[in-house]
Amino acid sequence: MTDPLQRSLSGAVEAATPDSAPPFGDVLERHARRRRRTRGALAVGAAGAATAAVAVAVAVGGPDDGRTAPPIATDGTDSSPVVELTPNSATGSAPPALVLGAPGGAVDALQGSYCWANGCGDMVLPKAEDAPDVGSVSPLNVAFPRPGQWSINLREGTDGRSCASYPALIEPDNETHLQLTPSGPAANRFASYFVYAAGGDTSGFWRWTVARDGVPLSWMTVTQNSPSSGGMTDLTLVIDDAAVDGDVSAEVTVEAADGATDTFALSEVDQHCDGDGFVELAIPEDTPEQRIDGLGPAPYDYRVDLTVDGQTYTGTGSWSGQGTEHGGDARLTFEPALPALR
Repeated sequence: MTDPLQRSLSGAVEAATPDSAPPFGDVLERHARRRRRTRGALAVGAAGAATAAVAVAVAVGGPDDGRTAPPIATDGTDSSPVVELTPNSATGSAPPALVLGAPGGAVDALQGSYCWANGCGDMVLPKAEDAPDVGSVSPLNVAFPRPGQWSINLREGTDGRSCASYPALIEPDNETHLQLTPSGPAANRFASYFVYAAGGDTSGFWRWTVARDGVPLSWMTVTQNSPSSGGMTDLTLVIDDAAVDGDVSAEVTVEAADGATDTFALSEVDQHCDGDGFVELAIPEDTPEQRIDGLGPAPYDYRVDLTVDGQTYTGTGSWSGQGTEHGGDARLTFEPALPALR
């Protein structure tokens, strides 16, 4: 099955730069190729190049003042400081950079590759030290002017860790403000984002210090294409900071707002590094493609039966269907509680 957002970049740099923003189906296919299995590489967007601060043609613009603060979530880790954020402008041929709620004030992420409006720009991979540093805030408040389909990838930064890269939980406050919660072992991470939104696709970078709190974190991600592009669907279960390095499997039942349900078996797709307390499970690639929204309208309620070394844990959560496009994340609560990583 095509898996557009929950796999890591293969590391290859595509040579061509398209003349205009690519069709959505092409973007999904490009991400499916990129996020297959190479965890040390970094997800990027636009024409498929690894990205950096040297642009083909881009000047990122946007207001620096008059920013308003979104609500702050609590997740058992240090909360993001109250930083006023206003999204950059989405007008013109230059893509808007993601605004980050750093402790010292709002900063723009380092611009990456893009295909936005009628122009495209490819960059080379930047050095981590060239990207802005937001410290260890979690969740991290960010702002972008348009709702979109998001991918966040946390790879190793300047501390030399090179085992794997990890996703982030994306929780929208509204269509322009999001909260990001990192996953993976404590490390200085080189973070990247890719977003497909009205206007095209764009990407960027920042530095982010990940500090675990010993409380397991889990979420379900649904990613969907549009009906005109084949109606592809993917479900991915992420478990982090938990004792999940053994035999792991799961089954998820999705219930739509009208009461229609469907059940999907999930299998392990990546356990990352030994002892890191992280695992991803997804719909097997040989499963016939299904559209969850064929069940009925969002919100979708999830019931996850996760089995770890013969012990079953039941998780529940709900995705509102708002704030992001073509899918989104839903934080899960488990009973009994997931086993903590020791």
